[in-house]
Amino acid sequence: MNWIRVNMSAQPGSFVMALTDWLVKPLRRALPKSVTQSRVDWASVLTAVLLALAYALLWSLLFGVLQGVAFGRPAWHPWPCSRCCPLR
Repeated sequence: MNWIRVNMSAQPGSFVMALTDWLVKPLRRALPKSVTQSRVDWASVLTAVLLALAYALLWSLLFGVLQGVAFGRPAWHPWPCSRCCPLR
């Protein structure tokens, strides 16, 4: 949004900034100067990737457990076992 000069004072911009600033600002301080001064806002890109991974992990954990319970299978095992899940 910064790269294409989107007006951040509009409602969607302020909402996105409020939602992601807690992660973007520390990443901007942690990234090297050469990365932070490029045309791409790498802190925002990294934040988007991290939030997408967290969302995918939460989604898979939540619905993986629910799917296992619904079909009468154990929801999660650290290793496959043929005794309780023969065709897993």
